[in-house]
Amino acid sequence: MREPSGNYDPLAKLDALRRSAPLTDGDVAAALVEVTALAAEALDVARVRVWHLSADGLRLECIHHYHLLSRSHGRGGTLEVARHAPYVEALRLNGRATVPEVRRDPRAQTLSDDEVEARLDVAVRLRGQFVGAISCEHVAGPRLFRVWEELFLGALADHVAMVLQVRERLRAEALLADQQVQVDELLESRTSAVVRENADLQREVDALQLAAETIRKSEDERRRLFAASPVPMLLVRKRDRVVRLANDRCAAALRCKLSDFTGRRVSELFVHQSDFSDTLATLERGGEIDAMEIQLCAEDGSAFWALLSARPVQFGEEDSALVAFTDLTAQKAVEHQLRTLAQRDPLTQAYNRHHFWHLAHNEMARVKRYRRPLSLAMLDADLFKGINDRYGHDAGDLVLRAIVNTCHETLRESDVLARYGGEEFVVLLPETPREGAEAVMARLCERVARANIVLEDGREVRVTVSIGLSALTDDDEDVETVLKRADEALYAAKRGGRNRVVLR
Repeated sequence: MREPSGNYDPLAKLDALRRSAPLTDGDVAAALVEVTALAAEALDVARVRVWHLSADGLRLECIHHYHLLSRSHGRGGTLEVARHAPYVEALRLNGRATVPEVRRDPRAQTLSDDEVEARLDVAVRLRGQFVGAISCEHVAGPRLFRVWEELFLGALADHVAMVLQVRERLRAEALLADQQVQVDELLESRTSAVVRENADLQREVDALQLAAETIRKSEDERRRLFAASPVPMLLVRKRDRVVRLANDRCAAALRCKLSDFTGRRVSELFVHQSDFSDTLATLERGGEIDAMEIQLCAEDGSAFWALLSARPVQFGEEDSALVAFTDLTAQKAVEHQLRTLAQRDPLTQAYNRHHFWHLAHNEMARVKRYRRPLSLAMLDADLFKGINDRYGHDAGDLVLRAIVNTCHETLRESDVLARYGGEEFVVLLPETPREGAEAVMARLCERVARANIVLEDGREVRVTVSIGLSALTDDDEDVETVLKRADEALYAAKRGGRNRVVLR
């Protein structure tokens, strides 16, 4: 994903996409125009295509494509599933397929024309079923797509699924015609701190190369190089592992005075002595360390993650090692935030649908292996559009958070609660037979109805939920089958008057 610059902000565009009219209106054509253009711009790829599985399951049909260079939209083209079975199967099972070099991957060679060098495909799933894919085609040489780029495209694929689901609901159930389905948002933003870290890494490489050349010429030049280096650097004597030189950047990073390095053993800087031993062994063999993630210890005893590089050098008449590192604290914080956002819905902090399916498939495999009970429920806030229309969307958000809080107070820690879309939630109940699940859902339905939700202006709002419930049977092969019955039961609860639990 390219770095934000100027007026271009992928995060803002993703947030705008999540709130756009095509999502709430079920306008698939308009949604695909927005999704493909955003994917091409944000991931910097030549073409983006959206594929839809035909009703007979034999073909993937291109329902929209976008060319970044000409900024043109269109549709057309098919892929025979049987001909590309290995690639399609990878999408079905793993949810994505990444090909850094098309010409080296037999699965993808027939998928693209001669211009395409690399591609990233993410599956589009509807109620857990594979219904299509969104493809990014890169033409400027091989390319290794990053984790956050896969997450970003996954969010867009989820958006396409949401729009398809809204369109299906609008056609199938008039009572839910105006339901708002929001995309599970994954934050994919490289912060300015990480940008600076990457720049520092490049400067580190340049500084190490320059240092290796300069040290052979004169010790004075080495000392000037250390003082001017943009990254923390150390020169360590091999025979006793004592620090001979350090620069101001190093002292600042380790929160100590430059004079404190005199005679200090470099092993004291490593949190884990195994990291020190591995580094030492590599240098003793004449090898080099490039960008190894380790934990270093500051003077005050605090530990921080760093990216360390080291080279064996000759300093005067002695064998030495040149060591440089970059503080990864900011980058680690962003990575932690990304991992959290990859699992949680940003509004309610319930699990998102992607993480729900990961947990549900794992739990299904366990209960089938050990023949244990499992139940699954789908919840939907009744007449939620009326709340938004009367009190505003901020009030609607408050109501959704209140429903989630009530769920957490009622459910067990082992139960899995996820926001499935809009005002719809799904609950996975491990080790719970249908009778016990029905009692829990009835109690939850009653507690939501009794909850008194107070808005910021003091007005009070009450809401009820309709719940569809289903339990695993011996005939069920996958969790999708159980979810489908729960979804049908939810519709029955709506038709039966709402604010009730229906078991199927």
